[in-house]
Amino acid sequence: MSTIRHHPRAETLASYASGRLDEARSVVIATHAASCDACRTAIRDFEALGGVCLQAAEPVAMNPSAMARFWARAGRQDAGHAPASSRAANDFDLARAR
Repeated sequence: MSTIRHHPRAETLASYASGRLDEARSVVIATHAASCDACRTAIRDFEALGGVCLQAAEPVAMNPSAMARFWARAGRQDAGHAPASSRAANDFDLARAR
């Protein structure tokens, strides 16, 4: 078994824990954390800290028009796209799996 000598910076681990990294960097950090107890622990700590911060935050009322604006944007989807297939690449029927 090899010894890990290089670790991501704490800021990178915090960004990973908060979901702020792009997909490629997230894969790199997840792969590293799978083999590194110290970084895995740091990620769990950052996730816990984020949860505490969310619980401590005062709720703020949404703008009354926020939901209408969301649906207006969601309704602008291109109707020209074909619907998603209910068959996975391995021919597993997704509709029957539900």
